[in-house]
Amino acid sequence: MYDTKSERKILNFTMTLLATATLLVASASMVMTNGTAYALPSKFNVEITSHDDGSKVPTGKLTISGTSTDDGTSKTEDCEVYVDWNDMKPYQEVTPTGPGGSDDYSTWKFTYTSNYHLIVKGDNNELTAKFYCQDDDSLGVDWDTINVVGAKHKENQHH
Repeated sequence: MYDTKSERKILNFTMTLLATATLLVASASMVMTNGTAYALPSKFNVEITSHDDGSKVPTGKLTISGTSTDDGTSKTEDCEVYVDWNDMKPYQEVTPTGPGGSDDYSTWKFTYTSNYHLIVKGDNNELTAKFYCQDDDSLGVDWDTINVVGAKHKENQHH
């Protein structure tokens, strides 16, 4: 397919560069402006703070909480936080609990119930918080994911 050694080197370099760029894009918070993706500064951030990755939780209902860099005071940004369970759609809007009122997602909470999905037994409970912040011509996005282990009440107790 490629006749010369230099053509193969160029192809290998291009493929390596593309793979590296893909990994960087996938791991960074992004902003889209006029169809072009740019890495965001740390001003866009969301974190699940109520549980650690791998922690044991009771099966059934579970309330999680977290923080984001939104404070509800910006006139140019419209920010919201959503959560999901194992990438199940539709995403669920959290309840903002920040001191700035109903638009302040600096702190937030969400309860997984049978209306969306309950926590199941085992380690198949990937919980993701997604932060979207829209201003006049760009969209800021960040996410945080933890996996919790659903355990029946006795299994959840520490020995």
